[in-house]
Amino acid sequence: MIEKTRSIVLYSLPYKDNLSIVYLLTEKRGKLSCFLPVSRSKKTVIKSNMFQPLSILNLEIDFQIKKDIHRIKEAQIDTPLNQIPYHPIKLSLAQFLAEFIYKAVHEHEQSLNLFHFIEHAIQILDLSEKSVANFHLVFLFKLSAYLGFYPNIDHYADNTYFDLINGIYTDKTPFHNHYLKAKESKVLHDILQLTFDNLHEYPLSREERQQIISILFEYYRLHLTGFPEIKSFEVLKMLF
Repeated sequence: MIEKTRSIVLYSLPYKDNLSIVYLLTEKRGKLSCFLPVSRSKKTVIKSNMFQPLSILNLEIDFQIKKDIHRIKEAQIDTPLNQIPYHPIKLSLAQFLAEFIYKAVHEHEQSLNLFHFIEHAIQILDLSEKSVANFHLVFLFKLSAYLGFYPNIDHYADNTYFDLINGIYTDKTPFHNHYLKAKESKVLHDILQLTFDNLHEYPLSREERQQIISILFEYYRLHLTGFPEIKSFEVLKMLF
């Protein structure tokens, strides 16, 4: 059956000479894989260059319940992105975030709140005229809320530990190795106070930023079974 749905592009890979597979987060069906026809003709109905990381599109998809890969019948740009495709730093961020979303969100996990959060974040990244060096940190923490394991900061106080397994602050050393010491726990608490509006106001050194992203990766691995390596992170490390 043909379904119309707004979609966020995560990534694509070549499949055959005239076909690619594109991975999407859709408003109606969650994460989907679709065949994308590839053509160099100017008359082609579907322009493959629209399918860049984090592009927001209106798609007509031939959705077949018993199939793993569906077919895109029509595609139009829903929300034009003016900076991300042409800004090297924002493009690298988009590639990283798109890969992260793909690996963190389960197949067919439909959530309007999740879709709209990501859509809103993309628009903020695209329009921002201030530093976006901390954008991915704020995004990944906020994303964890939609996946069900946002850190609980209710019991934060000086010299407390953050328990990465249980996602809480505690004044006692946890009975496992997956926790942050007091100094790291305070930095984590400070980062959790940031929003997309004020993230540029919290200066971090390259080392501090790397430390926080390492904590985030460990946190996701503890809460998402089999969470894999993020390959595009190596590019981001060079930028930030």
